[in-house]
Amino acid sequence: MGERLAGYEVSIFGRRRELAAQPVIVANGFSGGDFIADTDTHSGNWTTIDVVTDIVFSGVACNISGLEGSGATIPAGKQLFGSFTSITLSSGSIIAYR
Repeated sequence: MGERLAGYEVSIFGRRRELAAQPVIVANGFSGGDFIADTDTHSGNWTTIDVVTDIVFSGVACNISGLEGSGATIPAGKQLFGSFTSITLSSGSIIAYR
């Protein structure tokens, strides 16, 4: 598959690239993730959220200005990138990657 850790060559979409640091790998979900499909409050450190089914946040702690308390529906298939430390859904399901 061509994957190796920080500072080594990685094959992405058939192209070979030299990685400068491990955070690039971490940001792409290689550290795992959590499937969230309930209305409980979840705490952690996530960098990316994949929206599986349309969602509405009832609470979210992140570095995306205006997202918390917006009540906006985020459609399935979207990705959110940032620093997320707490997630509570009103509806829908996501995969939150560490």
